[in-house]
Amino acid sequence: MTAKNRLRQQRKRDKYRKLSHAQRIMIIYLRIIHHMPLDFIQERSNVKYNTIRNVLRAYRKYGRTNKEGIDGANAQNEYSA
Repeated sequence: MTAKNRLRQQRKRDKYRKLSHAQRIMIIYLRIIHHMPLDFIQERSNVKYNTIRNVLRAYRKYGRTNKEGIDGANAQNEYSA
């Protein structure tokens, strides 16, 4: 890997911002409990629209409120009998 490619990858990583668990809970709370539109949640939380959709999709599909692990294991697999 050249130095130029490493610098590009470093810039990409710097731009990525992870959501905290509290932010995820707030997104779910605003949408599920208060039925707020996604645009309103986006403006209020300063999070991208697609990120909000993905958080809500994971909550509805798997029931999880945290970020999925790197190994790909999700909460459904951990708690199933």
